[in-house]
Amino acid sequence: MNSFAKSALPPLLSLAIVMIGNSFFTTFFSLHIAQEGVPDWLIGLIQSSYYAGILIGSLIMEKLIHRIGHIRSFTLFTALNASVILMQGLTTGIAKYMIYRFFIGMCASGYFIIVESWLLLISSPNTRGRALSIYMFSLYLAQGCGQFILNFTDLASFVPFGLSAILCSLAIIPLCASPHESPQMHHPQVISLRTLIKKAPIGFFGSIIAGMMISSFYGLGPVYAKENDLTLFQISLTMGLTILGGLTLQWPIGALSDIFDRRKIMNLVCLSLIGVCTVLCFAHHFTFSTFLTLMILFGGIMFTLYPLSISYTADRIPEAPITTVVSVMLIMFGSGCILGPLFVPLFMELLPHTGFFLFMGVVTFLQLLLGLSSKGTRNIPSEEHFVPLPQTSLQSANLDPRQDETHDSK
Repeated sequence: MNSFAKSALPPLLSLAIVMIGNSFFTTFFSLHIAQEGVPDWLIGLIQSSYYAGILIGSLIMEKLIHRIGHIRSFTLFTALNASVILMQGLTTGIAKYMIYRFFIGMCASGYFIIVESWLLLISSPNTRGRALSIYMFSLYLAQGCGQFILNFTDLASFVPFGLSAILCSLAIIPLCASPHESPQMHHPQVISLRTLIKKAPIGFFGSIIAGMMISSFYGLGPVYAKENDLTLFQISLTMGLTILGGLTLQWPIGALSDIFDRRKIMNLVCLSLIGVCTVLCFAHHFTFSTFLTLMILFGGIMFTLYPLSISYTADRIPEAPITTVVSVMLIMFGSGCILGPLFVPLFMELLPHTGFFLFMGVVTFLQLLLGLSSKGTRNIPSEEHFVPLPQTSLQSANLDPRQDETHDSK
């Protein structure tokens, strides 16, 4: 486990730094353009372009990462990300905003594929649930902390753009300073949607549903809060603590999914989320402290669906390279992310106080129906905790977790 931690720490730190800047910027930008008088549906459309970038990026990033490696790819994406954020602060216009958000989304898809594949390549089938829980923990900790930067910036100034760009630039330091090489990737391989739907329908649709909910939360959550008369501090607190709530259940649910049938764990997650969303439909009658407590619980449950979907799919298609599985799942996630901000404004316009969480509950209910109608088998663990390692590096021996056991026995 010490070797796993040493290899996983650099990419996790780099991801955390860039996500602090990007998550803060996403919330800031929604409020920034809302302040300019942009309607909710157009804000949703602009934010959907970010997720369209994730979708398109997922189609091409695997080949690029395979050609130039994890570390150089991450450096390339951070440089592009920082440049686009600065350009976004220098120009105005809905069309330009959509183009800029699209490119930032492409960079984000690169970050996710790099880090997810890195962790899955150095883990084993019966530990990948916990490996992804560590990844999601780091991701949501960074995104949650980033929300509080809102309280120290002026929405009408250039400072938020510059601060986000600086954080993107600093993110390359942990990876570039790491003494460990990135894990070796297999050659890209095509997985047909028919194969994915046939072998892992719950994971396929789970990624889409998770994308719809997460993108709606990030893109329209601040708008929902503002329309319900929350102050800027209360909005940042709500967004930040909801994301931080995603930390609380990552490890226990990931560990349970490594022991029990992941399908059943996903069904329990969906059932719990439906209950919380039902209560939150009446949030306009609650005190802010009650609302905030429910939002923390909402985040804790919602953010576990995507890593569970990845783990479930990787279990059902073991013959495919991990990077290919991650890329395909990110494509499905990106598709859901595009759809979410397009549909949730319709609910918000028809039912101003309840529409946002009604939408969340409806899509989760669809996922639960699929999970209940599908048959699954308990996860089959491998005979030992095999960790795939680079074959061309002298550092590979240092990355093998069994080395620690050998030294201890001596």
